[in-house]
Amino acid sequence: MHMSVQLKKMEGKLRSVHDARIPITGRNPQFFSQLYSVRPHILVMNKMDLINMKKYRAPIERYYRDHGVDRIVWTNCKKRLRRALTDLCQAMIDKLTTEPRYNRTVKTEYQIMVVGIPNVGKSSLINSLRSNNLGIKNNAVVIGARPGVTIRVQNRVRILDKPPIYILDTPGVISPSSRNIDEAMKLAACDLILESATSPRHVADYLLYWMNKYQ
Repeated sequence: MHMSVQLKKMEGKLRSVHDARIPITGRNPQFFSQLYSVRPHILVMNKMDLINMKKYRAPIERYYRDHGVDRIVWTNCKKRLRRALTDLCQAMIDKLTTEPRYNRTVKTEYQIMVVGIPNVGKSSLINSLRSNNLGIKNNAVVIGARPGVTIRVQNRVRILDKPPIYILDTPGVISPSSRNIDEAMKLAACDLILESATSPRHVADYLLYWMNKYQ
């Protein structure tokens, strides 16, 4: 079954993970707008350690606030920052318990699907939440330093006991038809698309152009 079909059929909440280095380019507008319109979601901005937070946090949050996103959780899953993971869990619980559609007395557990473009840290986030909340150190889902490690919707992973919350990992989703050359180069420079899709020389040329233009 195609992943978009599985997402539409799923009764649960979405959590999208973005790369903080390219917070706007990292979106798949057509795909996510269809899903966000029918189910609650939380935006996680991962790899916060790779940007100047003092300079960029406020404008990024302002941009998303203007586009209907009322809360962003900032994380660095490689370091498994406890405060950020705790904030994310609280944000999930708040969403689940305040949305009338999901706050049902007969509900015994919740299911969340993590979505985003490749290699933004979706799998690392799941493992970090599991470790932080349940004290389980081994990884529940496979991670890698390259895009495309997760190739299908995974079995659900329990990340919280009270209330019982399960998470599904998903493959990265990119809409090639909506990407221009500039966006493709940004994705390639951040290692968010496969090397076979671009030329390393072209990516290096783009980085040199960008540095000469903006620095």
